[in-house]
Amino acid sequence: MLAPGGILVYATCSLEPEENEGVTAAVPEALIADSLRRIPGRDPGDGFYACVIKSA
Repeated sequence: MLAPGGILVYATCSLEPEENEGVTAAVPEALIADSLRRIPGRDPGDGFYACVIKSA
């Protein structure tokens, strides 16, 4: 549960789709404000996934 107007950032240090998009797929698309995937070798630093979820 997320308070009205609240923000939740779901983040992992994994690049596995089942731990990232597979989890956030349960969130209604209208609530997802942004997502980011950083891949080592392509992007600087370590790899990770983050998804910003905003309540209505």
